[in-house]
Formats: sequence, structure tokens, C-alpha cells
Amino acid sequence: MEIEKFDNIEIYQFAFEVEKIGNIAVSEVLKENRELGIPIVFSINDRIYYELPDGEITSTSPFVENDDLRKKLEQKNKKNKNKK
Repeated sequence: MEIEKFDNIEIYQFAFEVEKIGNIAVSEVLKENRELGIPIVFSINDRIYYELPDGEITSTSPFVENDDLRKKLEQKNKKNKNKK
């Protein structure tokens, strides 16, 4: 696979700015989820993992039949809808 190179430096600058904005947004969401005790979901090599509030990493979903966690997610979703 050949990668096309661009002569216009502005394309690269724009791409770096978009990446920076995305990284900031992800960092803010991770921080908020940790503060609320909501597990962080991520994948490595097509396997899903969960970082629990105590820092433990597991492949077992903490979202299944967990009413407390469900309530936290509902509160977060309501908060985010009110921001718009």
C-alpha cells in the first residue's frame, strides 16, 4: 500500500490540530468517567477490556446487570444532553 504525500503543509497542520482536539476530548471523557466511577472501555487486538474504578483491568463486562452503574450512566447522559 502506497501512502500519498502532500506538498501543502497546511493539510498536515490541519490534521495535527484535529488530532489535538480529539485527544483533549478523549482525556476529558476519561477523567469524567473516572470521577463518576464509570469503567473505561477499550480494545487491544480486537478484544474488549474494561478498566474498573479501582484500576483493575478485566475482560468481563461490568455493565451486565449492574443497576448502580446503569444509574451513573443515565445521569451522565442526562447531563450531556443538557449541555447541548
